[in-house]
Amino acid sequence: MIFQELKYQYKKIIGWGTGGAYEKYGRMYEKYMDYVIDSNPLKWETGIGALTIHSPEQLSSENSDECLIIIFSSFVEEIREGIKVKGNFDVIAGSVVNYFCEKKIQLSQKKELSEAFSELNWKQTVCCVSTMAYTTSVGGGNKFVSEQNSILKSEGYDVLQIVPLQYYCSFCEDGMIWLSCNEKTLGVYSLNDILLHMDRCRSMIIHSPNYAARLICKLYREMKALRRCLFYLHDFACVCSKRFLPVEDKACFDELRSECVNCEEGENRRKLSLEYQKLFYNDNVLLIAPSQIVADKVSEVYPKAALEVIPHYVYEVEEIKKQVNDKLKIAFLGAANKTKGYGEFKKVVCELKHLYEFYCFGKCSDKDKIDGVEYVEIHMEGNGEQLCMKEALNRYKIDLAYLGSLCCETYSFTYIEAYENAVSVLTTEMSGNICEAVKKNKNGYVAKDTDELVHFLKKGGSELREILLQQNRKIVNKSNNLKFLDYM
Repeated sequence: MIFQELKYQYKKIIGWGTGGAYEKYGRMYEKYMDYVIDSNPLKWETGIGALTIHSPEQLSSENSDECLIIIFSSFVEEIREGIKVKGNFDVIAGSVVNYFCEKKIQLSQKKELSEAFSELNWKQTVCCVSTMAYTTSVGGGNKFVSEQNSILKSEGYDVLQIVPLQYYCSFCEDGMIWLSCNEKTLGVYSLNDILLHMDRCRSMIIHSPNYAARLICKLYREMKALRRCLFYLHDFACVCSKRFLPVEDKACFDELRSECVNCEEGENRRKLSLEYQKLFYNDNVLLIAPSQIVADKVSEVYPKAALEVIPHYVYEVEEIKKQVNDKLKIAFLGAANKTKGYGEFKKVVCELKHLYEFYCFGKCSDKDKIDGVEYVEIHMEGNGEQLCMKEALNRYKIDLAYLGSLCCETYSFTYIEAYENAVSVLTTEMSGNICEAVKKNKNGYVAKDTDELVHFLKKGGSELREILLQQNRKIVNKSNNLKFLDYM
């Protein structure tokens, strides 16, 4: 199993995080770990199972060349950046370790590709490249990739899924790739291993390669038989290394026309755009934007690229007879992190907890939980033990969904789920497509900032309930948008 390889390579294996992800993925592997780290001071120098919980400062006494850190959290990116401050430690996502263990995958063990590909119909084979290993984690992008691959298979296509591994495992070389075929894992290969076969693929679909631009371009150049390459704009990784374009005092996009002169990422952005131009300015490459705001912004950077707006879903809208609670209920939807506006949500709760009931539907660490807020863990599809978002919104009779992202969202699955339940949406002008959708569909309130939103909510009472009753439309007959099949 993979732990035998890791134990051979590292003197110490250290866990990071002792919350829900650890309970799900870490407990069964405690015998392979030396200790765990948690950022919650209340847990320091206590125990979990047979292991001691230390503070992050414990890493200062370790030799980073001899240690591997397994991150048991959904916030892998944020934690990895924090670890870099302590030293150049190798890290790996706990979900990936668990997946490799369950499937009995070893980094050094793989199937011979000539044999694995022998039954493929290359004229009907689509290469799907993604940084999101949708088989191991949960999120809107992962959900979309999984659904799209299922559609391709139902239409008679074979799907080769390629996941560059350096995002999940920092010790993997840039060219190491996790490869699966029709959802069956084949193993971990070098890019050169794969390039020997990929020139026969019919089509290529790229999903958000925020760290692997050069690898993607090299793979594309070798695929001589491609009919079409679709590049999905799930974020702004092709624009800036800060792929979610977080808003501070003003939107990052305000700087694009002046070449980001006031941002430390300006020079990196110019290098990045030159790399992506090599891909985007080919005749058979089409950029797919899930919303118009994304198309408009990316076109500013790549004016010569072919681009089409294809929303992830198509649906109809119908009016309903709506009811609201006497004491209105507001729920934060999604992972409780800074980018999604959780810090601003805290401000709203502190100001208004005497007027409203507050909930959080999504992952949240214990140290970030707010007094007076009820927390509900959500499963993407619902699994018997946990509700999906639509079920939670309905069961708890939520009146208002807080979607206050501090970044320019390209598409929001949680917005769609709120709209399916006729739940009005609270957001600000910073939230990108969420803001635009609320304005277009008139199913919520868009504030300039959090202070304005608090001022609006302080009105409360019968006036606000009347506004919500008038926002009485909901999504029905939702289905995946099949327009992309025209390019296969």
